[in-house]
Amino acid sequence: MAQSAGSTTSSVYNAVVCPGHIRPVVHVEYSRPTPDGVFVISACLDSKPMIRAADTGDWIGTLEGHKGAVWSASLDNSALHAVTGSADFGVRVWDALTGECMQEFTAPHIVKAVAFNAAGTCVYSGGLDKGVKRWDLSTGASTDCHKFEQPVRAVVQAGDQTMVAAAACGSVILLDERSNDAAAKISLAGPLSNVRVGGSGRRRLVCSHEDSVTVLDLSNGTEIATIKTGLPNVCSAALFPDDKNVLVTCENTSLHMFDLTSGKQETVFKGHHGRLWDVDIHPDGKDFATAADDATVRVWKHSPGT
Repeated sequence: MAQSAGSTTSSVYNAVVCPGHIRPVVHVEYSRPTPDGVFVISACLDSKPMIRAADTGDWIGTLEGHKGAVWSASLDNSALHAVTGSADFGVRVWDALTGECMQEFTAPHIVKAVAFNAAGTCVYSGGLDKGVKRWDLSTGASTDCHKFEQPVRAVVQAGDQTMVAAAACGSVILLDERSNDAAAKISLAGPLSNVRVGGSGRRRLVCSHEDSVTVLDLSNGTEIATIKTGLPNVCSAALFPDDKNVLVTCENTSLHMFDLTSGKQETVFKGHHGRLWDVDIHPDGKDFATAADDATVRVWKHSPGT
């Protein structure tokens, strides 16, 4: 259990430990809200991504078939399909209800990032080959979209016809699906570890690089704030929907919450044993999930403080 320290709003979070993985969990992500609820998908170095109910953390299913570590996993907007990227060079698309692998594509190198487009008609991938690829789910055809100077760290859906891709060197692009070209390019101080879309209306791009978190306006790429966390090698960060606080993971075992405006640390959440790789926030902004070296996902449940 963790309680806020130094913030004006008293909140208590109780962590639900979600076992099942047997190696470090390196990626965790919430689905969009659906008629059946919200779901959490996790990617793990044990090669077996898992899907869970977001509200309880209860296990729903395991996606089995990869022959190498899975570095990235994501659900489409309906949460009916999943995509995963692996060290076996594979990009797989799954039926999230049955766990059946529907399609498999072979990338040129280890895949570190995958995501669906908004329409669910394509998936995008990137990895150690330094390139971003688009895979058409109706034809199976692949298209080379962009080539970075260093490996791709993240590919995320950012709008109806926009994807974001980011590389270790600190280069971030907004990719226009219609032209298959970079609509905007942003340079950050590297090395960059991750980017995530979040904040109010999912209009913010949260970039983790060096010891910092930079929040950008997705509409024009301008900087809203940069927080110098003082933490060792920031791994991931997520912005709450009210645009007030940022959750940050790094190479230590704690999760840190910062005020976006002041840049001051407000809360430290402890419980994991080992490096925290990733964090994501529930679409309703109340709960969040973390992934760590201790082979667990933790779902942090919010309850009003006293």
